[in-house]
Amino acid sequence: MTRLEDDLQLKQSIEGQVLAYKAHRCYFVAESFVKMEKWAEALVLYERTLAHIKAADKSQMKMSMVKGLENLSVLVDSKKFTAHAQAILASESSTPNVSKLSTKGKKLLVDRLDEYIEDSSLTSNSPNVAQVPSPMTSVPCKPLFFDLALNHVDFPSLDDKTETKKQASGAGVGGGLTGLVKGLWGGWGSKK
Repeated sequence: MTRLEDDLQLKQSIEGQVLAYKAHRCYFVAESFVKMEKWAEALVLYERTLAHIKAADKSQMKMSMVKGLENLSVLVDSKKFTAHAQAILASESSTPNVSKLSTKGKKLLVDRLDEYIEDSSLTSNSPNVAQVPSPMTSVPCKPLFFDLALNHVDFPSLDDKTETKKQASGAGVGGGLTGLVKGLWGGWGSKK
């Protein structure tokens, strides 16, 4: 009794069917992108459909599925060229002519945010909203440094150094000239 995993012909047939179904799925997703007028995505999916059709091993598939893939290949070729033409038309119609663009002497919307003015140009194809690209402004060159490691550094103990200062000040050495004189007189006459 042979196992299904060892049947090479069945395995190739199933792999071909999987690729055929992937090709159909890519085609229908591409059609939905065409309906949304996303031409670039549709073109990529049409190309992937053709790649799945070419990768499918048609020798082990049923004749009806092979015929369906051939029909799909012809259909995808025509749809691909149609989508490419539509993409070119859409790109030409979406870019307005430079001669039609004018500011009409009005202030930009960015400059008059505090004022209410009825402006019908805001709903047109070339609204007077902001200057693109924005004008260059100078920025001060002052880098910021954040010391993030300071909270995680263990500093050495300075207790031994502070004790020596306290002992020296307790011996009569004070601040200024009077401390010096007291220190000199106190040091000669003191008995240890």
